[in-house]
Amino acid sequence: MDVFFGYGLIIIGLIIFILALWAFIEVTLDNCDYIYRSLIFNKLYIIAILCLLLGYMLISKKPVLFVLWVLPIYFFGSMTIVMLLDYLLDLFELKK
Repeated sequence: MDVFFGYGLIIIGLIIFILALWAFIEVTLDNCDYIYRSLIFNKLYIIAILCLLLGYMLISKKPVLFVLWVLPIYFFGSMTIVMLLDYLLDLFELKK
């Protein structure tokens, strides 16, 4: 039963991550402030990472140390992805 919940959480996490990327691109194309864009992305991003990790933990039945996984991914990964997406949108001149 835990395996089904695990796969469900992984699917939900992937959907939320795709929605976070979509929301970031939409807000960027509307020329909103950088802090506003990163806040939207960071909130959805951390929820997606937590769903993915909890799903992995339920499937593999191994305890995952959330502090060792979530905090570095949250602090370094989200800002890196925000800066990379911002650079790519500038590069292809998709901003208005």
